[in-house]
Amino acid sequence: MSEVNKRKISSLQIILYVITGMLLITSIVFFSTGALFWFGVGFLAATVIMAIPTLILALAHEVKPEQNYLAVNGRRFDAVIFDMDGTLIDSTSLWHEIDKKFFSKRGMELPNDYAQNIVHLGLKEAAKFTKNTYGIKESEQEIMDEWHQMSIDMYANDVKLKDYSLAILEFLKKNNIPMAIATANDDTLYMPCIKRLGLDKYFTYIADVNNVKEGKHSARIYEYLAEQMHVDKERVLVLEDMPTCVKTAYKAGFLTVAVNDKASEKYNKEKRMNSHLFINNFGELLNLLK
Repeated sequence: MSEVNKRKISSLQIILYVITGMLLITSIVFFSTGALFWFGVGFLAATVIMAIPTLILALAHEVKPEQNYLAVNGRRFDAVIFDMDGTLIDSTSLWHEIDKKFFSKRGMELPNDYAQNIVHLGLKEAAKFTKNTYGIKESEQEIMDEWHQMSIDMYANDVKLKDYSLAILEFLKKNNIPMAIATANDDTLYMPCIKRLGLDKYFTYIADVNNVKEGKHSARIYEYLAEQMHVDKERVLVLEDMPTCVKTAYKAGFLTVAVNDKASEKYNKEKRMNSHLFINNFGELLNLLK
């Protein structure tokens, strides 16, 4: 989509055009009358003097060339923030298996709402929540270490991109749209995955909740990345899969697109209500942007 930025001709510019034109016509008339030759010279000099500010104003108010930009539902955006797990990469099902093994090891069933309760938290806060809510005897650090060991190999070798992820990244890159990642994951896990999948070349900034000391129940991580990219949050597109995070970005004033993911399908109605657009995959978004 495109926007043509045309500047209107000001009243002052019109006046200068008229005066310059009148002076030029008068000088021509005087030159054609031999007796008024010197009057013609004077008016011609005045024409030249008036032409200088007129030319300056004309250049300042010239029609600007068409500027390309991208928009979702008629709302322009100049930068994009991607969530990682469940949005860019297909990792939530693998985390589900880790969670099942973690609780099974302790003779417990995985709580139905567990993923939704911890998805917006960093690992430390998630470990604290898990320990306090379910009476886990291990320390928060021991819980994190267990999760870390279970997930290292998964992120390093198994996690794959979601459908059309590379296509949307390539499209945005070709349109010179700066991109960032906002994640609640730990950098020791997501960085090897990002490098293995070749995603690092697309992103100007990558931040996790540890950078802002707040989970994704707060909009601070999105605001932080918008500041880093020097773009007003109203012009930043945020892509998230989990309803808590979708709602956070939406309520904070970001242009928000909710992305479908199997792990949160039962919350799709809520995600639709708290976003500007719901998509099943990035192919749908790509078709809207082209």
